[in-house]
Amino acid sequence: MSKIKMYAYAMASDTKVIDIISLGDFHNEISGKTKVDPGIITNIGEVFKKIKKPAPFHFIWVPNKNIPKTLFTALKSDESFYLDMRIQIRDGDNLRNTFYFNFHECKYQKSQNVSGGVKVFANYGGFSMSDPQG
Repeated sequence: MSKIKMYAYAMASDTKVIDIISLGDFHNEISGKTKVDPGIITNIGEVFKKIKKPAPFHFIWVPNKNIPKTLFTALKSDESFYLDMRIQIRDGDNLRNTFYFNFHECKYQKSQNVSGGVKVFANYGGFSMSDPQG
């Protein structure tokens, strides 16, 4: 059974590779638990692309021993960052496809601890999406 795996290059005060477990806006969300159906990732990408900017979005990421929870909480409200995401569809260890979601001109709003990670609320001013395999 196919699963979604997400990670991102987060460029806040320093560039870090972070594990993402959820990504969405107010109406749509994908996570590692999302059923992998045709178009599920490109559909949410089209929403991010077409919505009037600046647009709100949120993501949940998982801190680890090398990257503490303060990666985003150290930012002040409206402070800028970038998030270059990789969304993979995997069948076990086999990679089926990778999508690139690049959020630019992001402005941090707030974050909160949630079960399994830190939920970050932000706005983005630019978005691009690519599917290098098709």
